[in-house]
Formats: sequence, C-alpha cells, structure tokens
Amino acid sequence: TGRKKFHTAPVGQVFRLRPFHVLVATGGGYAGYRKYEDYKLEQLEKRGIEVPVKLAREWEVALYKSVPTRLLSRAWGRLNQVELPTWLRKPVYSLYIWTFGVNMKEAAVEDLHHYRNLSEFFRRKLKPQARPVCGLHSVISPSDGKILNFGQVKNCEVEQVKGVTYSLESFLGPRISTEELQFSQAPPANSFQQQLVTKEGNELYHCVIYLAPGDYHCFHSPTDWRVSHRRHFPGRFL
Repeated sequence: TGRKKFHTAPVGQVFRLRPFHVLVATGGGYAGYRKYEDYKLEQLEKRGIEVPVKLAREWEVALYKSVPTRLLSRAWGRLNQVELPTWLRKPVYSLYIWTFGVNMKEAAVEDLHHYRNLSEFFRRKLKPQARPVCGLHSVISPSDGKILNFGQVKNCEVEQVKGVTYSLESFLGPRISTEELQFSQAPPANSFQQQLVTKEGNELYHCVIYLAPGDYHCFHSPTDWRVSHRRHFPGRFL
C-alpha cells in the first residue's frame, strides 16, 4: 500500500529539501520577523516611548566577525545581476516591497515585470513630481534618506555613522597624498579641521543621512559645485 511504501522508502527520498524551498522559507520567515519588529517599534514611537539602543553581546560580535562578509557581499552583487523569469518577478519584488515598505506609486515605472533583476529594481527611478527640488536654498539633500545626525563638527569628529564615531581625518582620509606626505611635514591632528575651512569665520558641519532598503537609492548633486578630488574607501559591513 501507499502507507507501507512510505515506511519502507529511504529517508532521503521522503524528506528531500530543495535549496530554493529552503531559501524561500527562511527568507520569508526572516522578513516576517523583521516586519513584526518594525511594527513594535512604530507602536512605541507613537506612544512617545523612547526605544533604548541594543548593544550586541560579546558572542554576537564574535559570531559576526566570523562571517565572511566580503564574500557574501560579492555573492549578493552577483545575485542582484541574475535576470529573473517574468513570472517570478512580481512575487519576489512584492515580498521586498512588503518587507521594507517600498512606495511603488512614486516609481517612474510601477509595473514590476519591467525590472529584469534586483539591481534594476533597487535603482528604480522616481517620477519627476515625487521629489520637487527646492530652488530657494543653495544646498539640498543629496539622497532620499532620513537625517540621523546633523550639527557643527566639534573635536574633529563625525558623530554616529551607523553607531560609530569617527575622527574627521580617518573618515575623509589625509588631506594630502602619501607621495606628498614624504616631502612635507604632517600637520597636527587638531588642525585638520581648520584646513578644511576655506574662508575665515566659517564653520564646518556634518550631516549623516540613512538610506533604508526601501528608499530611493540614487544620489544627486547637493549644490552647484565642481568636484576637484575624489577618493575611494573599500567598504565593510558595520
């Protein structure tokens, strides 16, 4: 009988888990958990209750350091470029939209079948009227995020970038290149901030903007300027 065959069949044939099913189950479970946590935080904020910052425990930090983050970053980059079948695009993107609260009504193209892969969906463009640019001010926000910290730079430090306070020099890099540094005397650390002020009487300010996974992720020029120098910093997960 069918029941007898079930008991005599090899365990591997009865309980055969496919990677795709495992990925969907774990990903869906984690998305539901994060959605529930976000809902609890929203309810606390509505009641005016300040949510305390949770610090990671030592074993959590050790576990995090053991994760090959750079390898995962490369793998995620490859995954973003994989073209999804047309029939799979709407379910995948709908799960992402539900998890991170994406407002597709602001997108220039609302049809989810238009985006061939996760990278195109992540870099979706907005409708022109979604973010009107203010013409009354000389400086605008370069990104569509939430301001976490803003204020005058003090003690040559940039405060709270993903929970970490950086010295201004370590965050921006040295003012001169290593080749020039060999033939010149390095300035004191406390004068680094003064070197960045181009006009006497001016002050230096910092602004930390957080982009959530569901936010618009393109960057735009914050003012009418000319970039004279750029520098690349290899990133790492924080």
